[in-house]
Amino acid sequence: MIGEILRFVLDIVFTLIGAVLLARAWLHAVKLHPFNPISQAIIQATNWLVTPLRRVVPTGGGTDWAS
Repeated sequence: MIGEILRFVLDIVFTLIGAVLLARAWLHAVKLHPFNPISQAIIQATNWLVTPLRRVVPTGGGTDWAS
């Protein structure tokens, strides 16, 4: 019972993180202004994961591959 609840909560958390990361990639693809409050919230929420990835994955051809 507790294991199922924990698995459900973890599934929701990882799904939300994935959705926010996809939203960040979409914001970069459509070139939304970075000073938009929604885009600032998404960038701040995912910056902890994308910033270290930028050191490993290079940006090429105007595409932000780390996002």
